[in-house]
Amino acid sequence: MASETADETASREDETANSEKAAGKERRRRMRFICDGIAETVVIQGECLFRGKVRDISETGCYIVTRACLHLERSTLVNIRFMVNDNYYRTFARVMDVRPGQGVGVEFLFADLKAEAALKGLISMLDAVASKKQAKAAESH
Repeated sequence: MASETADETASREDETANSEKAAGKERRRRMRFICDGIAETVVIQGECLFRGKVRDISETGCYIVTRACLHLERSTLVNIRFMVNDNYYRTFARVMDVRPGQGVGVEFLFADLKAEAALKGLISMLDAVASKKQAKAAESH
């Protein structure tokens, strides 16, 4: 099942990359992969909890879609627990972008090398699947 999800993720990643290029210059440092996941995030200082869906992920962060009307400051520290491709991850993160009623973008702050390695493994797998799909598409044209 994980490979099916990864295949779907890789195919949708291409669509996002094309739409972002059309919208303007990409500012992200790492390639993001569209994914289907769930997240639970706790604001460390404010003791606020919100849940949402992980829309995309990279080695450095993710975007969580949530209907919560968040009014968080940029750089607010959060503790995030999320599941992508049937694997659980947990790390601290810094809020980078808030869109009240829509979602929040976070940058991962790894304090645990094991958690960082696990996430990098997920990203490597998503990247490999995306590369295979792109190669197949190029062969068929």
